[in-house]
Amino acid sequence: MPGQGLTAAVALALAAAACACSPAPTDATQKDAKPMSSHARVNELVMAVERLRGLSPTPLGREDQVAFGTLMFKYLAPREQLIAAIMVEDFDLWNKLGPDRAAKYKRSQAALSDPAIGGRFDSGGGAWMFEEATGRTYLYRSFPPDASAAEVNAAIERMAAVVPAWTTRWSTAVAEIAHGHAPPPQRPVTLADDPYAGRL
Repeated sequence: MPGQGLTAAVALALAAAACACSPAPTDATQKDAKPMSSHARVNELVMAVERLRGLSPTPLGREDQVAFGTLMFKYLAPREQLIAAIMVEDFDLWNKLGPDRAAKYKRSQAALSDPAIGGRFDSGGGAWMFEEATGRTYLYRSFPPDASAAEVNAAIERMAAVVPAWTTRWSTAVAEIAHGHAPPPQRPVTLADDPYAGRL
């Protein structure tokens, strides 16, 4: 359990003591102090999350990303955001399908992000991303550089909790709905209320 917080009086006393003991910064030190870049802060955030997950702290590498199995971290420089993504499906042969089957597969992937179809199923708070180059489908969340490691890790856990349902039954159900072979669910589908639970 976290410890008790400081009382207001103690906190004020400590703050006053710190101010009295610490020399005021000179103009030189103020000029020398440079804030961490967004990239550096995201790197620190990624390694902090990795530690929470019992992984070896590894900074972002090639293409500003690092992966551990199905879990991937990526820094989006233009948006100054960290992407935490979990791979749900890996179908690298999809672009070798014939034109008709490839178009149907892309329609199924697009349906994941359709509020009336895939949006009826629990995504663990994540959004969907389909990489056409690799055929990989991800659930992901984006975070600012100043997000906490605990916040990012909790979001990863939330997404990871629904991945087994997607890989065993929900992805198939969404594809059937997208192609008109089944109606959309009448109520939101969650792990606790899953009419597709018998499908394995």
